[in-house]
Amino acid sequence: SPADRGTVNRDRSYPVDITARGMAALARFGVTADGSPLRRRTLPFYGHMTPWGPEALASAGLIGTRDDVVLGLLEFVGEHRAAWPGRVDVRHQVPVTGVDLAHKVILLEDGGRAGPFDLICACDGKRSRLRDSAA
Repeated sequence: SPADRGTVNRDRSYPVDITARGMAALARFGVTADGSPLRRRTLPFYGHMTPWGPEALASAGLIGTRDDVVLGLLEFVGEHRAAWPGRVDVRHQVPVTGVDLAHKVILLEDGGRAGPFDLICACDGKRSRLRDSAA
């Protein structure tokens, strides 16, 4: 299991919500289907309450701890890897400096590149280099 491999640190977990673009990207791969590992580990999320009123989503997203999202994604990949031979690459603790969306590659700290990719699930925290460079 991912917990056995040391890829989960429950002491550093925080809530993560997956909405709109994230849900659409994950749905392309079937990750958000009813009964999927991600659905089993998270809860429906309908939007944020703000001081000026509710900010409702057009359709429900998902919310859960960072670790539950990671575990749900890893379990999904484990269950479906045979359907995508040679097409799924899961890497842990990879020093990344950014992402080149035009070429669909991840820029590595050592100057190398990884990719091409259709989907990146970066679980690198609130100071995410991937999110900052892709924004």
